[in-house]
Amino acid sequence: MFWKIRAEYYRRINVRLTLIVTLAAAVSSIVVYALLLASLFIGFGDQDRGELDSRLLSYWAAWQYGGNDAVLNRASLDMKEYGGRPYLLMLDSEDGEMLGALIPGGWEQFNLKDPDLTNLTPGSYATLRAESLPYALLLTGVVLDDGTRLLVGLSTENHQFLVRMYQRNYPWALGAIILAGVLVGIISSRRLLSPIVRLNQEIDHIIITGDLGR
Repeated sequence: MFWKIRAEYYRRINVRLTLIVTLAAAVSSIVVYALLLASLFIGFGDQDRGELDSRLLSYWAAWQYGGNDAVLNRASLDMKEYGGRPYLLMLDSEDGEMLGALIPGGWEQFNLKDPDLTNLTPGSYATLRAESLPYALLLTGVVLDDGTRLLVGLSTENHQFLVRMYQRNYPWALGAIILAGVLVGIISSRRLLSPIVRLNQEIDHIIITGDLGR
């Protein structure tokens, strides 16, 4: 009777520890998954701002020696040479008149005359959104010596793709994480408890039989 009570007690401990280890493994996995996603998202943002700063400096330098035409020529050349990711470039006068621009198709739907854009300086950024587009437009700018405002912008489509991918795959990833946590919990709990269980069996054997020879 005593042996049965103790065996039942240790079975309860085994189940309890399995649940605790499983929960800890699942929660830890989810936290790591979330942190990894957040770091990727932040990395995209840093990459966007770095690219905007680089382009702004390049076009500011082009303007210094060739004016607006040099900026537009440099931007057109960049698009031909590097291709790939589209970006926006605008040159506006002090009165808000557009002096030149390279605007990818569909981006006219953003409010490119937003008053907040006039306050942009190197290192500061503005985000524009359009109801009909699933991504935003990140911009930075500088006021040139003659009062012309130079704006450079990139879409946040990479961010939105990441979010959509996360939303699509999160239930499956969560299920896989929980399943992995359950397996790890079961294996870990058995390994942690095996010395205790063996010791308990030896004690029970001694109590029942009085045999100290084992």
